[in-house]
Amino acid sequence: MRFGLASATLVLFGFFCLSACSEEQLAEPDGADASPYRTRLQVSYISRDLYTSNGTIHSDDKLIERLERQFNMDLNLMYISSPNQTEIFAKLNALIASGDIPDMMEARIDDLGGEVYRSLSREGQLIDVEQFLELHPGRYPYLAERIAHPDAAAYRAEDGRLYAIPRLFGEWDHAWYIRQDWLDKLGLPMPTTLDELYETLKVFVREDPDGKDTTGLTLSNVWWLNHIFAGFTGGFNWVERDGEYVYNYTLPEMKDAFLYINKLYEEGLLDREFFTHKPERDEIAKFASGRAGVLLVGATFMERVLPMLKRHNSEAEIAFLPATLSGPGGIAHISGAKMFEGVMIYQGTRDPERIFDFLEYSLSPEGRELYAYGVEGEHFTIDSEGNRQPREDIFAREGWHFGGRHPLLGSMLDASTLLTDEALKAFDEEYKTKIRTFFHDIEQVEGVARDRLPGVQIEALRKAGSRPSDLFYKYQAGFITGELDIESDWETFRSQYLAAGYADAAKEVNQR
Repeated sequence: MRFGLASATLVLFGFFCLSACSEEQLAEPDGADASPYRTRLQVSYISRDLYTSNGTIHSDDKLIERLERQFNMDLNLMYISSPNQTEIFAKLNALIASGDIPDMMEARIDDLGGEVYRSLSREGQLIDVEQFLELHPGRYPYLAERIAHPDAAAYRAEDGRLYAIPRLFGEWDHAWYIRQDWLDKLGLPMPTTLDELYETLKVFVREDPDGKDTTGLTLSNVWWLNHIFAGFTGGFNWVERDGEYVYNYTLPEMKDAFLYINKLYEEGLLDREFFTHKPERDEIAKFASGRAGVLLVGATFMERVLPMLKRHNSEAEIAFLPATLSGPGGIAHISGAKMFEGVMIYQGTRDPERIFDFLEYSLSPEGRELYAYGVEGEHFTIDSEGNRQPREDIFAREGWHFGGRHPLLGSMLDASTLLTDEALKAFDEEYKTKIRTFFHDIEQVEGVARDRLPGVQIEALRKAGSRPSDLFYKYQAGFITGELDIESDWETFRSQYLAAGYADAAKEVNQR
């Protein structure tokens, strides 16, 4: 196993590819991990860092060593830091241009990743997953189940064929954190609406309970404002209105959303530095040091947020705002399809059966257990009562934890949140309950805003390029900061945004 590291940063999504397989003759290994594969396979594997805190996978990672023995292959791993989800695809495009098409690539079906997916599928460079499984009946039941999921339909290419295996992601875990101890100290109720949140933030900023000149609400970057937008429009990206698809940012209710956000900004209730935050770092540091009373970030970051906050103030407590937090137009929470991103396999790979065997194993109960607990005798031992006893030093060194998920391979085809006692072992029972209740509630609540056209490729937007997004970000910043007048400039923005591509895009999708 060999590794290369390009600057790595913690991000919400992953990108993997197994590249340039080559084979060499090698005797079959002996012992309990003996492999049925009689040739050694060299496999390059490039990943956009998804879960690790430092982008490092150790050269003697025991789980990877076990898989290398089992599948008689060498995994050559490289990380690419890709916080904007573009760097990894730029790297992939460079590999493709050099003729070094990876054997297995975890691809997106939208944005730049979608362009790569469509280009490779048009050129016949990808294995048709359905067809491959049909040629091997009964060999890949877990993969067959995955591609049969209704959300897998979004991964179909222009010819209607499926060239990717979707990754299970589940409901987006985005959560509104709030300082429960501040609510208690100030005698405030839990906010249930955006208007109530505004009133709560005013008191937080005025009273400044931790004496840190609090700013109220902090968040990673402007994208997270989509949760507030949803509270006014009831939608996210493409929505349905009067039997037609329209884009969320063009709705008249967006004007009211910007008026609300500008009010937060002008009154010092919204962190004025969030435009330049280092994602999942600066906003967490502010909340954990008492400089903000509300934080919008993934619920799984509680494992980082709570210990940092307790070091600042041992009496501090966190709660989540209710999953039903709403504005005048709907629930202030967005989510996506159950599947997000997917693995595609190069048509020219020398041993596709072994690649599919590896992916099938990853979805099997045995594979899932391995990715959650590690290798017996290495990551844990079995005590006299039959219970696993973890070796904490191994988990700490390899950058994951017992009952959680291996930081690289564990999320390859399944990035859903684990809620086992082992996965939540860092928390006491009170916080385990809070986290489990949050995930239960976001699964159950009705009215969460979702894109109504996930993965749909729109030619008008492809032709428009970056013009619509560049225009939106320009006006968005102006509306939030007050540099542009929302009342007088709203219709100008809307007409320019539609002219930049979304009028043609709406016409295209509604004619289909």
